[in-house]
Amino acid sequence: MLLLTTLGLNTAWAQDSAVTEAEVPAADATEDSTEPTEVTTRGDLRLVATMPTDFVVDSDGTTVGEGMTLDSRARLGTEVRIGTSALNIEADLLDAILVGDPWDLGDIDERNLGAKGVLDRRAYTLRKANVSGLVGPVMLTAGFDVSHWGMGMLANDGAHDNLFGRTDLADRVFRVRGATRTKGSVPVTLVFAGDRIVADDIARWDQGQSAYQLVGAAMVGEAGRNAGVYGVFRTQREADPRRITRVGVVDATGVYSSGIGGLEFVAQAEAATIFGNTSRSLTYNERDALKVRSGGAAAQLDLIFDAATLTVRSGVASGDANAYDDVSNDFAFDRNFGAGIVMFPRYQAALDVQAYNQLSDPHHTGQTPDGLEAIVTEGGIRRASFIQPVVRIQPDIPLEFRLGAVVGWATAPIAQPFESHRAGGVPTNHLGKPTTGQHLGTEVDWAAEFTSPKNLKSTQSSLLVQGGHYFASDDLGGASAHLVSATGRVRW
Repeated sequence: MLLLTTLGLNTAWAQDSAVTEAEVPAADATEDSTEPTEVTTRGDLRLVATMPTDFVVDSDGTTVGEGMTLDSRARLGTEVRIGTSALNIEADLLDAILVGDPWDLGDIDERNLGAKGVLDRRAYTLRKANVSGLVGPVMLTAGFDVSHWGMGMLANDGAHDNLFGRTDLADRVFRVRGATRTKGSVPVTLVFAGDRIVADDIARWDQGQSAYQLVGAAMVGEAGRNAGVYGVFRTQREADPRRITRVGVVDATGVYSSGIGGLEFVAQAEAATIFGNTSRSLTYNERDALKVRSGGAAAQLDLIFDAATLTVRSGVASGDANAYDDVSNDFAFDRNFGAGIVMFPRYQAALDVQAYNQLSDPHHTGQTPDGLEAIVTEGGIRRASFIQPVVRIQPDIPLEFRLGAVVGWATAPIAQPFESHRAGGVPTNHLGKPTTGQHLGTEVDWAAEFTSPKNLKSTQSSLLVQGGHYFASDDLGGASAHLVSATGRVRW
């Protein structure tokens, strides 16, 4: 199986409906700007207390073994701007578990679920270290950066809050980019970039994987009403240089907002296709390379009333119905594109990690399958579809209540790799039971968030308490899993 995600541009509308001026030149900017030097700082301090329930992840009765934890993260950044030039630096510090009982499944999943402490080098991550400047009508940027496009379905910077859950990690690149935007009532933004991948869903520079991308994108319109498309060509070599991936990506996105009387609505969508070939992961019947033919789509509709908002999100990621032919159809959303807080981020993620543990165990196999690490998606929605209705109540006080549900279905037979192989290729779940349907289960989520007004220094505090209750389908064992968390944040 091959799970492919790609990187995009920071020039698109994201889930907060913002096109940041830092990413494209302002329509009236000129090289003759004489604005004084300006230094700004930003920060996001986060503490998260998490209390999950335990559940079984294989037919031997192995459990996740996770208890209550308290983890932290300090995201700090600064920008020094001189006229139309700028230096931008941002990093995550102390991104680690402070106290508690991490899960017992190991740390192949890069999120704060294994035993990553404050002294671990992975608790300190550079997100941005770049310089930019306006040369004629083109804004040039070079250096470390994070990547986001559209709804964040494929390229996600980990800086956009979901309706429920949390965001961790990011798609990080070393990038050289040129961006320009036309003047006029309907501006057009054009971007061209070359990337050396630092870390994303399928490649990590520090793990010996070498990945590069060429990117071109165009977007028409402004925040709230726009449409855009980008194309990516990616080439990637694994630590074993004989394993090569060469794929192309076409990703289209758009948003439209309007109002009728006292009702406002926002509609947004994103769709992508991936095509090419790879030898990162191979099948028993195909030992040279696999064709990659996969796709996915997501949509969201917000109906905004005076004190309430009805949101309906949905998505679909193609799945590979035949794991033994020469074509890979598996598609995975970015790990920060969330739908709920248990079904995909915890339950499916734990099953993926345990499958990795089983298939890499020398007691089970003499040789670890090629590209095995690709099955660990850190909670990304993979070979599945979902629908997520959410109601948000916003009374006059600074408190928001949310109630939602997630219903999921597989887009390929439910088949845990280790158990299905042991069963001779018959689709089999993690408990060693044959599967017949494609329903993944249902999750109910709730949240209450208090947000203080910004003070004179634009500092804002918040407290978010949320819970998720997942009821797996019979094909996934019929178990239930629950999680409650409390998140305190200070942002400026």
